[in-house]
Formats: sequence, structure tokens, C-alpha cells
Amino acid sequence: MDWAFKELSVHRIVALCHADNTASVRVMEKLGMRQDGRLREARWLRGEWWDEYVYAILEREWKNNSDLPGLKYI
Repeated sequence: MDWAFKELSVHRIVALCHADNTASVRVMEKLGMRQDGRLREARWLRGEWWDEYVYAILEREWKNNSDLPGLKYI
């Protein structure tokens, strides 16, 4: 994420994951991302509709998050 914020000058990074994928949710939350919403029945998979979570982080949140060991904004 450092690279995206510094080199590409992005303001916001967004990620989607399957609502039942607890491992992905944990990773995004450990990176300091916040859940911005839930897309109901957004993905057709294995013959049925599935919900997805939307997670995002802003550059200022990434820069100010001192709780991320080894992932500090420099």
C-alpha cells in the first residue's frame, strides 16, 4: 500500500471480498482498512448469489496508523 500511496499518489485503496471469507476480512482489518459496505448478492458463484464486503483505506489513515508493525508509511 505504501507504493500505491507514494508512487501512484492514490487517495484511497478499495478491496472486495466474499462476505464469508473471514481470513480476508482479518487481513484487510489488520492493514487498517475499514468496512465501507456490503454488496448484497453481488457475485454469482457455484450456482448462487453471494454477498461481498467493501473495504477501503485513505492515505491519511495509512500514514497515521502506528499500529501496523513493519508496514509504516515512511
